[in-house]
Amino acid sequence: MAAELIKLNRIDDARIIYQELIQSGLATYLSYANLAMIYAQRNQVKKSLLLVLKALQINQNSSDAYNTLASLLKKRGRYLDAICCYKAAIKLDPESLVFFSNLGYAYHENGMIDNAINSYRKAVLLRPECPDLQMDLALAELLASNCSKGWERFEYRLQCQRDLGIPEAKSCWSRWTGQQLPYGKELFLIGEQGLGDTLQFMRYVLPLRMAGITTRICANEQLHSVIKSSGIDHAPVTPGQVEGMTGITWVPLLSVPGLLGVTPNNPIVDKPYIVPDQILLRKWRAIMSNERRPIVAINWKGNPKAEKSGMLFGRSLDLECFEVLAKTLDLTLVSLQKGVNSDQVKSCSFSKRFVGFQSQVDEAMDLGETAAVIANCDLVITCDTSVAHLSGGMGKLTYLLLHKSSDWRWGTESNRTFWYDSVRLFRQQELGSWELPMLKVASEIVHCFK
Repeated sequence: MAAELIKLNRIDDARIIYQELIQSGLATYLSYANLAMIYAQRNQVKKSLLLVLKALQINQNSSDAYNTLASLLKKRGRYLDAICCYKAAIKLDPESLVFFSNLGYAYHENGMIDNAINSYRKAVLLRPECPDLQMDLALAELLASNCSKGWERFEYRLQCQRDLGIPEAKSCWSRWTGQQLPYGKELFLIGEQGLGDTLQFMRYVLPLRMAGITTRICANEQLHSVIKSSGIDHAPVTPGQVEGMTGITWVPLLSVPGLLGVTPNNPIVDKPYIVPDQILLRKWRAIMSNERRPIVAINWKGNPKAEKSGMLFGRSLDLECFEVLAKTLDLTLVSLQKGVNSDQVKSCSFSKRFVGFQSQVDEAMDLGETAAVIANCDLVITCDTSVAHLSGGMGKLTYLLLHKSSDWRWGTESNRTFWYDSVRLFRQQELGSWELPMLKVASEIVHCFK
């Protein structure tokens, strides 16, 4: 009966029945296993863990119980134990694409990318028509620099159910696939996903233009000032404006590197391509000119929606992680953080190390203003967010702080990236710990500002 209540989404009623069965001594393996899943869905990890262990005592041949146990262990950061449990589930049910997918994700999060690719491939073999499985494999392949397969599979993002901020093209639009266009025919590059993605990939307007293709870019209005000042497009359009157009030829912006054959050895565009507005540049130079110590811009939080989208792993860190830099080095900080997290500057333990004009920076919401501030700084230290792409695209020295399970575009081991020559990568060695990366950053700053 309780199982039927779960199907009817009457979860609390099912929970009560399972608890009564356990208290009366009439509980079966399924009673413990299903109640464990209910608590797991509510993020009550400790209760769920005890229940699933009891279920496995009763029935050691339950693949579902091993799968649930693995997910609980993963939440506690015990990735290697979780991997063992996923393997046990697969041994009992070798035809479950869910188990192979979960195992791949656990490998991926723990930085074991070759293992992740093997697991994702097995899941794809079981259900090749599933775009989400293909997308998981694509991201792992791109992370491992297997660009030929990675870019090809990356096109599955346009079919995924997960919220990736993908542009919706009208059926009357003609999708560009790399063919020669009629003379004067405009090609619209439609921005997708986050601001950072557009900042990173708008560079490919330049080689398309050199190939004789007339390009237009459709992007979030927040980016228009930077797009214009950089000469990418003097008249960019918004998604709302392009929706009213008919008969256009278009391509999703993130499909362009695959069409151009971009690889680490063939980046196509490897020089700075973002240029701040000269008026804003002079404005912020005047504001910042009184600072006598090196000015280091910092950013510590990414877009919360992007982190929950399922496409990216963790990107953010706590502001207090910067304490070792603020209290041991002779420098001045300026926060580039926008939105609700920007208020953390006032209450952090090193608030006095921030510039006196911080409130002016906080009020400057346009990315064109942010670019001008960056240009007048000595260094940018940021998590994996749009600031990294803005600063890197400008050629500004940038220290990028990466989780152990970083996003696909940063590779797996190197402290450099082919995307931006001025960016240095500082990776977690231990999942969740920023102590070592921050010590390395401090050492690099001392060397840089000698």
